[in-house]
Order: sequence, then C-alpha cells, then structure tokens
Amino acid sequence: MTGKKEHIYHAALLDPHTSAELSMDDIVSLCDDLIEAHGDWLPKFR
Repeated sequence: MTGKKEHIYHAALLDPHTSAELSMDDIVSLCDDLIEAHGDWLPKFR
C-alpha cells in the first residue's frame, strides 16, 4: 500500500523458511531478482 520496496524485503526476511535457508544479503538479492523478473505484474515500488 505504501509502495516502498523495503516492505517486500521485510516480509521475506520475516518468513521463517526463507531466513533459515538464506542470509539477509541473499534474501534482498532474491527479492531484487524477483522484482526485476516479474516487475510487469507488480505495481511500481520506490
């Protein structure tokens, strides 16, 4: 709702399975890769 990309990172970092498998830097990188790959389906984030 706010359009802030940080909220995507926060959601992924709070997921227990994701945080058990990946480091914080890897999670941020994963989110960036997913936003880049599927950005056409998402609203624009700041």
